[in-house]
Amino acid sequence: MPKVKFNEIEFDSNEEVQFCKWLLELKAKGFINKITAQPESFVLSQPFTRKKVIPMKRVENKIKEEVLVSGHKYTCDFLVEWSKEMTEELFARIFGAKTYFSAPKTYFEVKPSFDQNNMTRLAKINIKWVFHNTGEFVVMVMPEKLFAETFTPLGCLHTPTGKAKKTKHKIVLIDEFLKTI
Repeated sequence: MPKVKFNEIEFDSNEEVQFCKWLLELKAKGFINKITAQPESFVLSQPFTRKKVIPMKRVENKIKEEVLVSGHKYTCDFLVEWSKEMTEELFARIFGAKTYFSAPKTYFEVKPSFDQNNMTRLAKINIKWVFHNTGEFVVMVMPEKLFAETFTPLGCLHTPTGKAKKTKHKIVLIDEFLKTI
């Protein structure tokens, strides 16, 4: 799958770019201090190896390390460091009451509304594993659903050719949304 470039950063999907635009609007309003795309990976398991002796005829036997089970790393899409303006109540209003707010930072995984390769299922497993191993909570977001429930960033109102995007939801801009909070 080809990468998508935005602000000199390569993203894995258009959804990640859309979410980045959404985050940038929150940053412009003072709710975010720092946005990191593809932060440092979580090491979820180390590889399992064993030493294997390879018999040699004329020289000393060689010892080779053999990987039986490879290790596993997971990299989420974004790490957001919140400002003091982002309160737990505002976070719950934006992401839903059942989402865990761990100020001053939140990890995000961005997924499309339709996932033809079923990668959302794998991401959910990785998210559980991250929480179990590190205590860090990763919030999964689907930009189209998030825009319908909050606001649509200005940068997501038009296609790359300049035509107005068709949406299934009512367009609400950030200033309108913040008035409802």
